[in-house]
Amino acid sequence: MLYRNGLINIEKMLAQFPVVALIGARQTGKTTLARMVGKDWQYIDCQNKDTLPQSLSVIFERYPEQLILDEVQALPEITDILRGVIDKNRGQNGRFIITGSSSPELLSQVADSLAGRVAIVEVGTLKLNEIFQKPFSKFFDILRIPINKHTKDEVLSLSPVTDIASVYESIFTGGYPEPVVRGDDEFRETWFSQYFSTYVDRDIRALFPGLNLNTYRLLIRSLADLHGGQINISDLSRIIGVSDVTVRSYLDIAHATFVWRRLESYQSSALRSAMKMPKGYFRDSGLVRHLMHIFSREHLESHPKFGNIFEGFVIEELMKGFNASAPVTVKPYYLRTRGGFEVDLILEGIFGTIPIEIKSAANLDTRKLRSLAEFVEEQNLAFGLVINQGAKPELLDSNIIQLPVSYL
Repeated sequence: MLYRNGLINIEKMLAQFPVVALIGARQTGKTTLARMVGKDWQYIDCQNKDTLPQSLSVIFERYPEQLILDEVQALPEITDILRGVIDKNRGQNGRFIITGSSSPELLSQVADSLAGRVAIVEVGTLKLNEIFQKPFSKFFDILRIPINKHTKDEVLSLSPVTDIASVYESIFTGGYPEPVVRGDDEFRETWFSQYFSTYVDRDIRALFPGLNLNTYRLLIRSLADLHGGQINISDLSRIIGVSDVTVRSYLDIAHATFVWRRLESYQSSALRSAMKMPKGYFRDSGLVRHLMHIFSREHLESHPKFGNIFEGFVIEELMKGFNASAPVTVKPYYLRTRGGFEVDLILEGIFGTIPIEIKSAANLDTRKLRSLAEFVEEQNLAFGLVINQGAKPELLDSNIIQLPVSYL
């Protein structure tokens, strides 16, 4: 069984809240992680309704604590019942773990019904160190507090998690646990094909009755072609033959079901010329590679979209690391102005603001880092990062740090 980075964090959250909710895409290992935390806890699959009592309150009469409720989106009414159970003994923490997949309504229900009673933890696909069972990068520990005079030196002294060959393999395979563990190329492609079909034909059909599945499927495939690029709503509406309003709705669904990540444009009073169109990335490099019909490692490395795939991979490595290390919200943005000023990624969190350029090449043309350096200076930031395939962390300028992807 693979060790998951979020294990310790979930245990900490259980000590502070009555219930911890594990949310995320299908097949990311939420159930396995819940059962790793609650080894001896009672387990109930909410999708298996034939085994459940007619009155859901009976469940909590039998199991008032140490209970895992899996896939609670199948029983939307259970969160209100759970709130009543918790409030009867409000001071007792660590009683329940709930999981839910691909459901925007579930997240809203949990946040509303269990406000103040629940810690919400997103479980993504496997991170680089989890795939190869290596120690969690210290980079994320460094950024659990505000950036200070020591932060730059701490980043420069980091040790690698793995090597660049392993990074390339992870970009190709993606991070969904089952195909990673199986390690078979033919099985992997079949798995991705079935995963995508199930996501549209079962999950989306159940969550959004009446939605045109063929049109939504076309939009998702179109997003694969636009991976890492700005999203022009009008262009997309013409491609798939629906209104701008429908496209926006479909993009909201893709983002909320954890398949695709929308990066909003960074807005600041000092950057009035910033373009407001969002960018988008698939959450898993293996899935987007499959949807792009890239079926060999050689094809991936030579593909014209490799830079975009690498960029998306790095963004997810960062977000999965922050999700696992602390229950602190980290917001990702990008910046592009009408004058050509561009920063690939801007992270805001408890640490402050960190602008990041992501380069798939090992050798850097420092002239292409001008926007990053100017942003650091204009925003009076401690430093900016360049994440690439370099050999080691090093200063490229007084306030620009190279951090190889293998160190994340």
